[in-house]
Amino acid sequence: MKPHFLIVHHTAMSGNQPQLMQVNSYHEMQAFPQSSLGWFVGYTYFIEKSGKVIQTRTDTEIQSHTKGMNENSIGIALAGDFNYEK
Repeated sequence: MKPHFLIVHHTAMSGNQPQLMQVNSYHEMQAFPQSSLGWFVGYTYFIEKSGKVIQTRTDTEIQSHTKGMNENSIGIALAGDFNYEK
């Protein structure tokens, strides 16, 4: 897979606590495919509010974040609810 798009998401969860494990559990319950790195998170990268970046899928794996765009994009999730906070 060669990505042609970069798609940025937010978790829509407020608070300063780490959110990766919550997202992973939610995506597992939604039957997202498990990545070769062991995560159910559909995004390639997850960025916590602390700035810590976690890779949850390889760049060459098919993603699971945006219907119709998973085969040609990389998804990045930012922890936070940007409808209500900066």
